[in-house]
Amino acid sequence: MELKQLLFSFIFIISVIVISSIIIIISKKFFKTIGGVIVSIVCWGAFIVILNHLSTAYKSMSFIKTSFFGKKVDISLYTICLTIFLIIVVSKVSKLLKENILPKVYKKYKIDASSGYKFSKIVYYIVLFITVLLALSLLGINLTPLTVFASFFGVGIGFGMQNIISNFISGIIILFDKPIKIGDRVVINEITGDVMDITMRATVLRTLDNENIIIPNSYFLDEKVVNKSYKDRRLRIKIDIGVSYDSDMNLVKKAFLEAIDEVREEKGKILKYPEPEINFLNISASTFDISIFVWIADTIDEIEIRSELYYKIVEKTRKYNIDMPYTILDVRNN
Repeated sequence: MELKQLLFSFIFIISVIVISSIIIIISKKFFKTIGGVIVSIVCWGAFIVILNHLSTAYKSMSFIKTSFFGKKVDISLYTICLTIFLIIVVSKVSKLLKENILPKVYKKYKIDASSGYKFSKIVYYIVLFITVLLALSLLGINLTPLTVFASFFGVGIGFGMQNIISNFISGIIILFDKPIKIGDRVVINEITGDVMDITMRATVLRTLDNENIIIPNSYFLDEKVVNKSYKDRRLRIKIDIGVSYDSDMNLVKKAFLEAIDEVREEKGKILKYPEPEINFLNISASTFDISIFVWIADTIDEIEIRSELYYKIVEKTRKYNIDMPYTILDVRNN
């Protein structure tokens, strides 16, 4: 009886393969635009038909008997085919994620190629791990002892790698939520620097003195960080100046505006809009206090433009005889 059943199954499978092959040849020849889609549908359809036949004819037939963790395991042709089917499906899904879905996500969130590659690898290993568990389960292997072992192992690893896991998850959040990104100028604990690289564990910050600081990713989510480039790289520079009571304030305003215009013409980094402001803020004990506000296009140019403005302000105050009082210290030697 089993011989006739095997012969029937052999003829059935060969027939399905032959019919599928004929359809594939015809579709490739006469349907070139959608031939690939038809081929894929036919191949999957044929596989499912064969699998369905094997499931009804050989589900109860075991040809491999073994034990695993003290439990008897009967592996049939059906379970093997089902496991192969699962592996094929997972490989197709992994390929779809890697080539079609994840690249669109990276493009949408502007994730660089290096970080995207690392994240794709993580997704691949997670999918692979789940696939192995499902395959073992389909083969009838009892996973309870493995689950208990994995639980204890996971708790131990969790305590030992708490900081690493925290930084890893923070890295993923940074990549997608983008509180910082490569090229941003940030201030951390009064240290100013540019973000040079964001890995899954840490972020590399290069200071203005060309020193590289490795900062754990979790720091950017737990602590206060000033991002001068967040969503808008423009920056307003404020310069405070004190002039004497004898100064002509209209002349002071004219001199400072001339200084701003000349720096803009020479450097081209000061914006016309929003317009620069010369604000008379206070009358202090010995000076009229002026605040100058200018907008620059990129926060990276702050130090350069601030320095140039100071040069020009000193030049204009001397040109127009504008006095800037200074504190006189009276030192006595008793």
